[in-house]
Amino acid sequence: MKHRIEPGPAPLSERLSALARRARKVSPALWIIALSGCLALVCTATVDPGSAWTVVRAIVVFSFVLFAPGWAVVLHLPLQYALEKVVTAVGLSIFSLLLVSVGFTLAHNPSTEARLVTLAALTTLVSTAAAYRQIRTSAPQEVVLR
Repeated sequence: MKHRIEPGPAPLSERLSALARRARKVSPALWIIALSGCLALVCTATVDPGSAWTVVRAIVVFSFVLFAPGWAVVLHLPLQYALEKVVTAVGLSIFSLLLVSVGFTLAHNPSTEARLVTLAALTTLVSTAAAYRQIRTSAPQEVVLR
């Protein structure tokens, strides 16, 4: 009677290299959306309200708040058309902004920075979940607008 030895799990180095190969297939748009909140936070923290860069700060923060949280959610939805994706992203971003704002208002916290940090954290979390989903399925999701 022969005994077969079952192979054990792959060594950690092999599993990490396989994960790195699959992570390279993730769309760069996901990482850009995930890091856009960090860019908005850096602009808010470093640019003084009275400086000449105030316009840049306003554009960066406004575009993040208006588009990024919704786009991170849209990446999980099976939408086909570009206009459908953009409109849904803007609507979901406004909804998430209002939801966070009402939550902070009910908590009697008037800090706008805390609201921006919360939106950035939610956007990063949802974008990272989409990236994990792409890595897990190993099928790159199309993020390009048609």
